[in-house]
Amino acid sequence: MALVVVTKGRFAVGGIHQLKVTLRDVRPVVWRRIHLPSAANLWELHNIIQVAMGWDNEHLHVFAKDWDEYGDNAKSEYDVTLAGLLPTVGGRRLAGLLSIPPTWRGA
Repeated sequence: MALVVVTKGRFAVGGIHQLKVTLRDVRPVVWRRIHLPSAANLWELHNIIQVAMGWDNEHLHVFAKDWDEYGDNAKSEYDVTLAGLLPTVGGRRLAGLLSIPPTWRGA
């Protein structure tokens, strides 16, 4: 299992979330900066992370915010948006847990 931390940065041009996606406990540090519509749901975020990291969407995942979990075997990730979970700029975090193939070498 790997922990992906999604941190909300500043807003980009109208209605866009700028996010920093960081793999925790990986050295050297692996991260990506992505931009998504604020109306995007967590399923869309999951798919963008898969592409940004060069992964093949072969493993279970779950996003956690406070005490709520969304994704595989949890609440629906289709019903919650980035604007709803990360409404303000700054240090608010959304954690994602996923299993990464042992052969992953980075993107």
